Amino acid sequence: MGTRQSNDFDLLLNPRLVQQGEVENDICSGQLHRAPEPKWTAECLRICERIYSQYVEYGNGTRIPQSAFVDVPRWIFAEYAVQFCNVYLFGDPRTDLDHLPKTQLSLNLIGWNRRVHICHSSSMEAIFHAIVDDRRLRDLDCPIRSLVSLPIVKKDRIARKFYFGLDYRASAFGPWSAGMIYLFDGGDLPTATPHNAFESSSPIRPRASMEVFPLDWPMLDKVDSVDMVAQNRRCNETYVGFPWRADELIHPHVKRFPVLASIRRAIELNPAQPLSLRHLGTLADSSPFTFLRNFRAEFGVSPHQYQNHLKVHLGKTMLKCGASVSEAALEAGFYDQSHFTCRFREAFDLTPSHYASMQ
Repeated sequence: MGTRQSNDFDLLLNPRLVQQGEVENDICSGQLHRAPEPKWTAECLRICERIYSQYVEYGNGTRIPQSAFVDVPRWIFAEYAVQFCNVYLFGDPRTDLDHLPKTQLSLNLIGWNRRVHICHSSSMEAIFHAIVDDRRLRDLDCPIRSLVSLPIVKKDRIARKFYFGLDYRASAFGPWSAGMIYLFDGGDLPTATPHNAFESSSPIRPRASMEVFPLDWPMLDKVDSVDMVAQNRRCNETYVGFPWRADELIHPHVKRFPVLASIRRAIELNPAQPLSLRHLGTLADSSPFTFLRNFRAEFGVSPHQYQNHLKVHLGKTMLKCGASVSEAALEAGFYDQSHFTCRFREAFDLTPSHYASMQ
């Protein structure tokens, strides 16, 4: 850790001058990831409106139950609240916040020693901050994480491209956990731009909160493992080409991404097929333990947990189409109906028979 700090300190003492014809801070936005865009169907809007009116509009910090999201992803509802209801978000691993906490700014910003309030106007940023386990990062001596968000005006609306990076020592162990998103009404915030740093003399209390998990975040596999020192050194030279994904010096684990992605697609194509860690490790050209660790680091869960996630959603789709609970359990690849019921209740906090009756 001392070497890393001294390297960063050298960069501060010896800043490089910009050469003639060179553009500093010119980020290559083509390498950034575009956030997924919600499909606002009539049913989706109806469900989101019901959740908002029931738990958020006149809420006093209550937690939205898991069963509310059985038919709509959590990130979709968070985007609905931002885009249609003047709501701003704050993501944090802590589950007991009763007001918007103050945050210290990045060390490379003017006024870094001030502690200010920060909200997000995108579910992608809020969920990222919620599912990154800060305690795990501190245990690994990796307190740094980087995030870049570029607003892009497209057809009279703002789309966003993102870059998410974690220290490669932390990302190797997958510091993902469940976290909370706190929803704040825009009218409760000061007149300052809510998604920038601002100050408030009185506590800002959330209207509601919702628990989120790694698999709730559609950009989980887009997080880069980064050697922060190598990245800072390159940024000191020039931002052109950022984030340099082909450079193994900056992204030490870049080679493992395509293999893990192909195995993930294979699981998605046939989620009911039994999994063998030994077989998957052979496909990834690694030992079963190494494969398990890499998969968990990349996708936040083990292969079996990811498969169970897919099987539960497959069974839910069949229930929605009119299948019986036993038929859905069999077709989704569960051992029996009780196993399906147990997994379904863990995911949505209600039983498959209750969900079938709701249809």
